[in-house]
Amino acid sequence: MRYDFCLFDADDTLLDFKAEQLIAFRATFRQYGYPYHEQEMLRVYNQINHRLWAAFEKGEIRKQDIIDRRFQELFDHFGINGDSRPFSVSYQDNLGLLGGIAEPGAMELIRALAGRTRLFVVTNGMKDTQEQRMRRSGLAPYFEEMFISDTLGVRKPEKGFFDIVFSRISGFEPQRALLIGDSLSSDMAGGENAGIDTCWYNKLGERNTGAVPVTYEVKKLADILPIVTGQAKDAAEA
Repeated sequence: MRYDFCLFDADDTLLDFKAEQLIAFRATFRQYGYPYHEQEMLRVYNQINHRLWAAFEKGEIRKQDIIDRRFQELFDHFGINGDSRPFSVSYQDNLGLLGGIAEPGAMELIRALAGRTRLFVVTNGMKDTQEQRMRRSGLAPYFEEMFISDTLGVRKPEKGFFDIVFSRISGFEPQRALLIGDSLSSDMAGGENAGIDTCWYNKLGERNTGAVPVTYEVKKLADILPIVTGQAKDAAEA
């Protein structure tokens, strides 16, 4: 099977979000001079952030609620006496200005795919931040378009998100499309909702406890190339 349309998630698929997050986190706390205990604060923040993004994907809260609440909850947890709103804005700015770190193997994969398949980005991230990070990473020129939930008005994994995406890709054929991402709840479930094949980038070897349907599963981005080009012999199909 050869895929003529590849839809890539951004965070933790094309971009090394954890590395970028650490840089932005340090820079923002240094900027405001608040007490900073990196390991514990990141652990708590990631718990808060994951919970809020999961609620967003389920349609329980708005994206603005994530922005408004995550650092306020972090400040409350650690007893930081400060206004979380400008801190949140600065963090987002720093993520865009200091980010742009490609996931290991991402540039090599995208360069190998360029010209063989049509490339697109599908993401729930913040519009300005995602665009800045993709440009800084050097990956942006290889993609025809970035589809961001902010501008589409619909979030992954909803079918409506992908309906808009598909309608804006000329000559799109769903049976020739592959969605690649690290998230079961957003990417793999989104591909299932949209009726296209999926490739789970599972670099940590996690278990699919929710039994979300997955067409392919890989631990390395390099393993995606033979899947897309139809040359995979031992590609693990779920």
